[in-house]
Amino acid sequence: AENVQKMKELSEQMEELFKNALRNGDIDKESMKQLSETNQDLRELAEESLPKVQEKLNDSQSKQNTAEKTKKDLEDAVEEQKKAVEKMRETIDKANKAKERLEASTFVNRLKRAATDQDAVASAMLETGRRSVGLHISKVDPADLRGLAAASDQQVQAISDIGWIQEDLSSYYSRTQKEVHKTLYDAMVASRITRELTHVNRNIKENTLFRSIGPAKDWAQQLRDWAGQLEEDMASGGGGGGGGGGQSQEDEDFEFMLRVMKMIQTEQDIRARTRSLEQLKRSIQPEKKAAPPEKNVVPKAPVKDEEPANEVTQLIH
Repeated sequence: AENVQKMKELSEQMEELFKNALRNGDIDKESMKQLSETNQDLRELAEESLPKVQEKLNDSQSKQNTAEKTKKDLEDAVEEQKKAVEKMRETIDKANKAKERLEASTFVNRLKRAATDQDAVASAMLETGRRSVGLHISKVDPADLRGLAAASDQQVQAISDIGWIQEDLSSYYSRTQKEVHKTLYDAMVASRITRELTHVNRNIKENTLFRSIGPAKDWAQQLRDWAGQLEEDMASGGGGGGGGGGQSQEDEDFEFMLRVMKMIQTEQDIRARTRSLEQLKRSIQPEKKAAPPEKNVVPKAPVKDEEPANEVTQLIH
């Protein structure tokens, strides 16, 4: 009975996790599919598999049973428990694959974000450089100086982020032993990317901006290339399975359902924000006195504000 209750709680947590994942556009379809399958398995364990074991155990304790009936009910309970345990093992395996794929896709997103940061630095340097080219740092317009300081701070943060990506890649490889992550980690270390980006930052601080633009753009492309290597590995079946070959009808159906669910989740989020804004608006506006009702006019009944049905939960089920 305790296991049934715990499984129900876990199933509810998993369903909430899945709904929150719908809000994240960076999570790929295959990861969402694995999360959905794990969610389905947990719900079946909570609603079907474990309750069957509990039911058979209850039957075996009936005072009306013969010794033979009690033995049969206990044997059935053991058999149902074996099935439930096997399903638990399969569910754990699916959950681990989903987790592994989510972690792998996180590296892709972090590398792409780091590339975007370098593009932003290059663009800022190009714009400021047009106005301050050849000037000593003491002669640069104060507004441009503030822009240089902001770009330098952004570069410092980008260097720190890339350092953490390298460290996390090393830890991830230690756990998964996937060669693609070791290869990427070794390539990042060999490139001395954090040291080179520190040189870019030095040029920013010294207002030798055109020395910063080319390297920043080159590193942006290199970061995207590294992200592409991980994406290729995931598409070919790495990073927790999936990928490879054309789409089956089942995959296309799931992708369509996923798009619909994301649309519904977005609509619900908009509704919730709209209601919050409307309540805030009402709270700060003074109430207007109601106009006297017109003669011989039957007043309309107020329309009750109904909570929208949770379409996302319905679709998940």
